[in-house]
Amino acid sequence: MTSAVRRWPLSAAQRGVWLGHELDSTSAAFNIAGYYDITGPLDARVLAEACDTVIKEAGALRIRFVDDDEVCQVIDDDVPVHLEIVDLTSSQDPESSARVWMAADLGKPADLRRGALFSMALLTLPAGRHIWYQRCHHISVDHLGFGLIRKRIADHYSATMAGKTTGTLPPVPPLSVLLEQDQRYAAGQDLADDRRYWRRRCAGLPPPIRLGRAVPEQSRTGIWRAATAIGADGAQQVRRSAEQSGAWPAALAVAAVAAYCHRLTGVSDVVLGLVVAGRHSVQAAKVPGMTVNIVPLRLDVTGQMTFGELIAQAGNEI
Repeated sequence: MTSAVRRWPLSAAQRGVWLGHELDSTSAAFNIAGYYDITGPLDARVLAEACDTVIKEAGALRIRFVDDDEVCQVIDDDVPVHLEIVDLTSSQDPESSARVWMAADLGKPADLRRGALFSMALLTLPAGRHIWYQRCHHISVDHLGFGLIRKRIADHYSATMAGKTTGTLPPVPPLSVLLEQDQRYAAGQDLADDRRYWRRRCAGLPPPIRLGRAVPEQSRTGIWRAATAIGADGAQQVRRSAEQSGAWPAALAVAAVAAYCHRLTGVSDVVLGLVVAGRHSVQAAKVPGMTVNIVPLRLDVTGQMTFGELIAQAGNEI
């Protein structure tokens, strides 16, 4: 394996993940994954070629970490990652088998020093059905970067199937765009200004809000997530309410969560974790990588205020 000569320092976002991973390197808590359930014709060879192409394009998929004197990362020229084909057509319960296979793969801990932090598989089910699965370690890409990679693979596949050359696709900006952005921020005045702001804003933070029972000790290495669909009518109602309040739908959602926390706990000083992308240019938004951060969003919630006032406060904080 031939490695790039240059060593890059970890970004601020990557350092947090590195430290979390080093606390328990046997944990798979920082793995992120997703899949597409595909029905209809699929050319596995073309999909494999598209995956190989994007691995060569996206430096974030070829990083590994070195910690001699200080932790840094190198971008390898090539990595032994290819689309794995998993045939489940003879399984008595193919869908259950697919879920078991994906859960097992998601639970594999990553070796950050060895690299190969990205994997893909095509699970073949009966009746021409396929599940295209992808997994990556969070230190290499955030959820925005993960989505960029999946879309880029799909774009390459679609171009090839349409008889077009993939050279017609716009190039992917190099990972150095994100890493140099982080270095400029760390060396500039903005970092000092931001540090002063957050120290003032976070002075006297209250204890974290608990809405339920404590997570069992044996479950703390995993991620608990719940989701529900509000439907088209519910989404339209959210947009209408946000428009009437002169706010973004995101501000309305944040205000609703803050009001819910206040109602259940009686706490007025409500602090929520807000995910921010950490990409400061149009070009940076096109680069797969890890820049996301979570910042505290602090709201003063009382029973006397209107929901519109809370939405306005949330919008100002965001």
